[in-house]
Amino acid sequence: MDIETLEKVIEMLDASVEKVLKEIELDDPRGSEVEWYWGRRDAYTQFRDHLQKYVDKQVAQMETEQGM
Repeated sequence: MDIETLEKVIEMLDASVEKVLKEIELDDPRGSEVEWYWGRRDAYTQFRDHLQKYVDKQVAQMETEQGM
């Protein structure tokens, strides 16, 4: 997967995190329901962070190769 595609996916995950936060605000969940929302948010965030680390690594590698 190319970096531009990954950046688009990361943007989509950011939007999903924001959507979950708005849903929590609107739905005002209680008890185990709120854990479900936080679980969704955490899953999106962890996946986004994983992809971002990959992108950062690829960019650093390209910069190193260009500097040689």
